[in-house]
Amino acid sequence: MDRRAFLWFALAAGCSRAPSEDREHVPWSSSQVVTSAALARELGEAPPPKVVHVGPPQLFRSERVPGAVHTGEGGDAEGLAALERWLTPLERDARVVLYCGCCPYRNCPNIRPAFHKAVALGFTRVRVLDLPTRFKEDWTAHGLPVERG
Repeated sequence: MDRRAFLWFALAAGCSRAPSEDREHVPWSSSQVVTSAALARELGEAPPPKVVHVGPPQLFRSERVPGAVHTGEGGDAEGLAALERWLTPLERDARVVLYCGCCPYRNCPNIRPAFHKAVALGFTRVRVLDLPTRFKEDWTAHGLPVERG
């Protein structure tokens, strides 16, 4: 598929930008990926992990992981700066889970930069939510809890 066709596909799927050129490379290990079911269970723990949505704001407003915060899109400078401001006061060993949900996380233009930012800030327990398709299909359709609005 040529780049223009892929951009159209990405936009139609909910991404606000084309994925990065290195979309095949994932900077996280398998231990830094959490499944939807596992995260849903962890939300009931005390304290729950800090869940950060780093995708398009319209996705966050429509439905999200309960308790998640939105810091802006991880693929742009403003979003990364907001993520840094939000993360800075946290302990570096805080459990942080990043997710976007606009498209498969392996192709996402937002998750990699956000992950790199959290690691660069010294967070040792940062993970990404495994959304192989999109949030709606990989979380909501499985009957996992959501917040709306």
